[in-house]
Amino acid sequence: MAVPERLPDDQVREVVRSLVLRHEVLRTTFDADGDGRPRQSVHEDVLVAALPHIEDEQSRHLFVETPFDVTSESPIRFGRTSAGDLIFVVSHIAADGTGAWILVDELTELLAARAQRRDARLGADVPQPVDRACHERAGGRPRADPACGTGTPRCGSSL
Repeated sequence: MAVPERLPDDQVREVVRSLVLRHEVLRTTFDADGDGRPRQSVHEDVLVAALPHIEDEQSRHLFVETPFDVTSESPIRFGRTSAGDLIFVVSHIAADGTGAWILVDELTELLAARAQRRDARLGADVPQPVDRACHERAGGRPRADPACGTGTPRCGSSL
């Protein structure tokens, strides 16, 4: 996606950080507990390091094709092309095609807002993974029960 002219890398990184903080799933790792049951860990903060520069077809291929290690790293990665565009790759565990388009729309708005020095116009509420699990539990989907144990305060809220 195009980055507005003269928007420096540090501001683009701040936009990326804003998006990742907005969506818990983008800062979630997935592993197994001691009994081998799947477990999600949402990390409260995230460090957005320098965005790698994707200079040629080989580096683009490596950027896109490198598998995610969702047990220890974010399920999304960002880079800048030689033309200055922002690109990202997201693991399907975090977003499907529709979700990826939502991320494109939000990134586009966040970048425009930063370049125009205004607040981004984004929806206030973003459904988070635990909210979805609680919704499924309320509808009788037993697979969501472990995610909505009594220690999860949001499970009692309506969607």
